[in-house]
Amino acid sequence: MHCIAWLIVSHHRLPKCLSDRQQDMHNVAAWFNTGMSAEWNALNHHAFDEKEKTDVFRFPMGTPLASFTWRNKAKELAARALKLPSLMEFAKPELAYPLHLARMALMLADHAYSAGAPTSHWQDTQYTAIANTDRQTRKPKQKLDEHCIGVAHNAYLLATIIPKLRGAMPAITRHPSLKKRTTDPRFRWQNNAYDAAVSVREQTQNQGFFGVNMASTGKGKTFANARIMYGLSDPQMGCRFSVALGLRTLTLQTGDALQERLQLDDDDLAVVIGSSAVKALHNKKKIRDVAAIKSAMDDEEKASPTGSASENLFAEHLYVKYDGELDNHYLNRWLKNDRNTRKFVHALVSAPISVSTIDHIIPVSEGTSGGQQIAPMLRLLTSDLVLDEPDDFGIEDIPALSRLVYWAGLLGSRVLLSSATLPPSLLSNLFDAYRAGRQQFNVVNGEQLELPVVAYWCDEFNHDSGQHDDAKSYLAQHQAFTEKRLQCLRDKSSALHLGKFLPVETSPPQDAIASLAALFLQTAQQLAAEHYTEDESDTKNKGKTFSAGIIRMANIEPLVAVGKRLLDMSPNENTRIHVCFYHSQHPLAVRSEIEDNLDAILKRDPKRPITALPQVQAVFKQHPEQHHIFVVLATPVAEVGRDHDYDWAIVEPSSMRSIIQLAGRVQRHRQQPPTNPNIYVLTQNYRALKGESVAFCKPGFESNQEYKLVRKESKQAPWLQLDSHNLTDILDECDLQPISSSPRFIQPPLRKQNKVAGFIALEHFALNFVMRDKAKVWWTQPHAHLFAEIQKQTPFRKSQPTQPYVFGIAQDEETPTLEQWDPFGLEFIDSGKLEIEPDIPLADGVSVWGNIGLASVMETLGEHFDLPLDEACQRFATIELSELNHGQKWRYHPVLGVFRGTEC
Repeated sequence: MHCIAWLIVSHHRLPKCLSDRQQDMHNVAAWFNTGMSAEWNALNHHAFDEKEKTDVFRFPMGTPLASFTWRNKAKELAARALKLPSLMEFAKPELAYPLHLARMALMLADHAYSAGAPTSHWQDTQYTAIANTDRQTRKPKQKLDEHCIGVAHNAYLLATIIPKLRGAMPAITRHPSLKKRTTDPRFRWQNNAYDAAVSVREQTQNQGFFGVNMASTGKGKTFANARIMYGLSDPQMGCRFSVALGLRTLTLQTGDALQERLQLDDDDLAVVIGSSAVKALHNKKKIRDVAAIKSAMDDEEKASPTGSASENLFAEHLYVKYDGELDNHYLNRWLKNDRNTRKFVHALVSAPISVSTIDHIIPVSEGTSGGQQIAPMLRLLTSDLVLDEPDDFGIEDIPALSRLVYWAGLLGSRVLLSSATLPPSLLSNLFDAYRAGRQQFNVVNGEQLELPVVAYWCDEFNHDSGQHDDAKSYLAQHQAFTEKRLQCLRDKSSALHLGKFLPVETSPPQDAIASLAALFLQTAQQLAAEHYTEDESDTKNKGKTFSAGIIRMANIEPLVAVGKRLLDMSPNENTRIHVCFYHSQHPLAVRSEIEDNLDAILKRDPKRPITALPQVQAVFKQHPEQHHIFVVLATPVAEVGRDHDYDWAIVEPSSMRSIIQLAGRVQRHRQQPPTNPNIYVLTQNYRALKGESVAFCKPGFESNQEYKLVRKESKQAPWLQLDSHNLTDILDECDLQPISSSPRFIQPPLRKQNKVAGFIALEHFALNFVMRDKAKVWWTQPHAHLFAEIQKQTPFRKSQPTQPYVFGIAQDEETPTLEQWDPFGLEFIDSGKLEIEPDIPLADGVSVWGNIGLASVMETLGEHFDLPLDEACQRFATIELSELNHGQKWRYHPVLGVFRGTEC
């Protein structure tokens, strides 16, 4: 009865508390037994009078029990149930696998039957209660008894189909590129990784698979991951896997790389992102198939979801690139009535390889209403999962990531994590989450035994595997593997990233911006004098040098303030600095254009000097100075997702992880070990210079929140607050010489004299607390999966509320407006929230690199896609901005982007 009641309560939405009363995530048993009230359904009952409360329990037309037809069907099903002894064995609230598959079947059946025509022979003519109305005529459509019988019948049929789905889905078999031995010495390690995967193939069928690819950047992890998943697959069944990434740009790049490297047809690969505009801009850069891009834009234009909750199961329209067959008969009858549903679900589910942002897989656990979980559930039921750089997510997203890994195990998927910087506490807990999910899968499938999970490791040096049934034994083998990796990195890898502290002299907080600007100018010139390119064969530009560097700051406001000062400061004689501002608050198309410009110059060919590029040749021709320094002023958007190669970097520290990530953008392609330090790290960040008590945060791991060192104790302390915000006190400079991934994958001692031990220990300590207090509650409590309360308290990608805007440009006007959609007038109107920043005077010897005007970009896109200027703006000049305080305005400059101006 518990299970039937839960299916009734949850079939549209998993229960969660809607009031402000805090629920204890560590005591789910209380919710299950006594804790749920009307507040877990709605809050409007507070306004009910006594009569209205009584009326809630009155049914003038009766319940379906009053229907002779329904009673007969119920009697038939009850008799059948009594003959199924396994029903009582598996119909238990603690068994997540059968319950959630039953819920999915019920939701899909409800969706399909609600969209169809009435079935009169399931109706009792004497029973008049109505289930729904016709979407077009608004007249009564299906009777309630008939609807319930029809949904039950469809749910039964679907439940018989689900176990057969994996064998019916398209798969990749006998693919020559995936089996071919690699002869290139740089990638020969992939052969061993593939062989190791093949060696455990049979065990993983029954025991599951939790793998880790820790190979370094530039070692071909993307292709290696595909080979590993192919090696694990049954040769008869074929290979099916999903790649989930954190960024749209990475998703598109990975899709392109796999399609090109594996020579895949369009019906072998689906690329799923959340924006047709992003996809269109990506394809425009490739200049490959303009007609297909315009067709995709037209598809989005025509999409207009309407109707009831049961008929519109998938609320969000997603952009999908997939040209395979959409009419898989196993699913088609339940999806055929919704054009957008069919395109998204079939593409995500049917393609042998799916490449998507993690946002389209993680609803398997986070999609708690409206059927959001169905497509990713079907995907994970029928394919394996590769999580690319899972440690790139903020620490607040780790509980949701853990739930995803649990669900992958629950649905029988094999999981491979791909990152060189995975912390041991994250891995051991994700293994434990997967083990708990796989254990649930094994109870209902196969031999119904608690089997150990097959664990697997590989990098460019070694590979290993084992079988583990607890996190402790898994962690021991993992640490042995990473110790070997650490030694190999020291013995066999070139030191490409030599770090050094850059002292920041203490000054009054109000002088911090000016001090940083002066320090950046001086240091950039020093670094450029040591790390540059000079092409002696270029007789026209003999003696001219070019150096490309990045100055990474944590936040947009101080970045813009420092950048404005830099533009007004002259470099040394015979030197010219070219500045580019790169952060998230540019209009979409402008940011895309900036990234295209950066790609053109920073995707370095080791065989061709940067000075030979036409962009650099044009600079040499235009400006007479001998020394040219290209400086990108960037926020953390430059740390991941960009395949750029700088000569040097200056870093404002926020975490060791960010320093390691940015270091990966220096000497990325050329791999030339420096003789002098090429990465300078400020000893204090901007927050510390301003005297803030918590400095390494937003982004970063420092916090003044109090934690219990041991959960059962009552004593709490701010364990994640540092005593000093000067890196010379909390980080050994030796840990920067060279900068490597080891501070991430080797956990140091966490405490020192009742405080966090230092800068590196800080992020490990923070991760341990989050896993213990917010993540493990999901898989260590048997009834947590029945609710959406934990998801509510630890949501994925939680951020400050933002508003969507569009930059509007009138014909023959250069000055833009910041427009919002008016739902009443059904048009975009000026928000009045934009102030244009005056022109910025440039000092002698300073230029702006690639001055990108919004109007010219929009005109070009309008011509390319055959769109009027206003439509081009509405599609490509979008931006998401946080909410302003009353009376505030955003400021905009085509070079600086959008900013508040709080630090200027």
